[in-house]
Amino acid sequence: KNSAFTRAFLEPSSSFASDNTSSCPSCRTKYGYFSDKKKTQCVVCQKIACKRCISEKLVLAHLEESSGPTVRCCHDCAVAVKKWRHEIAVQQKEAESVLFRSYQKVIQLQNQVNVLLSQYKGLVMTFQQLRDHRESASDLNQIDSLLKDCEEKKEKANTSLAALFASFDRISARISSLELDSEATLDEPLRKNLLIYIRLCLQDTLPQYRLLTKVTRG
Repeated sequence: KNSAFTRAFLEPSSSFASDNTSSCPSCRTKYGYFSDKKKTQCVVCQKIACKRCISEKLVLAHLEESSGPTVRCCHDCAVAVKKWRHEIAVQQKEAESVLFRSYQKVIQLQNQVNVLLSQYKGLVMTFQQLRDHRESASDLNQIDSLLKDCEEKKEKANTSLAALFASFDRISARISSLELDSEATLDEPLRKNLLIYIRLCLQDTLPQYRLLTKVTRG
C-alpha cells in the first residue's frame, strides 16, 4: 500500500513535457541521448536537469523501512527529505516515549486513587458516625475534637483525590494532542486503548468520589 508521501511523488508532472530547454540549467551540459545527459526531473521540487545532476535516489518507503522502490531527485531535495525523515522519526520516538510514560503514570494514579478512595470512604463514614453520636455524647469536647481531626483528614484526602483526578485529565489531554504517524501500526491503537483505559478508571472511581463528596456536604 503506497503512503500519501509515495503517491505524491508518483503523480505525473506536466512541466516535464512542456520544457523546451536544450541544456541542463545546473551544469550547462547539452541534453543528449547518452544516459547521463538525458533530461530528468526531480520528483520533489520538479526541477528539470540532466540525469547526472538529478542523480540522488530517494526510497519511496515508510519511515521505518530501509528498502523499496526508488525515484530520482536533486541533491538539495535529497538532503531536505533525509532531514525531514530524521525529524519525523525523532518526533515519533518522543511520542512513543510519552505514551509509554503515560501508561505507567496511569497505572500509578489508579493504584493511588483506589487506596485514597478507600481511606476517604472510611473517613466519611467515621465523620457521619461521630456527628450522629454527638447528640447523645456525655463529653462533647472529646467528640468535637475527634470531629475536627476527622474533618481535617477528610478534607486532606478530598484535596488529594481531586488532584489525582485532575492528573487523569491532563494525561488524557496530552496524549490526545500527540502528533502520531497516521500509518504507524502500533502508536494510534496504543493511544486509543490508553484513552479507553483512562475512561474506565474514571468510570469506576469518579462517581464514588462525587457521591462521597455530596454526602459530606449534605
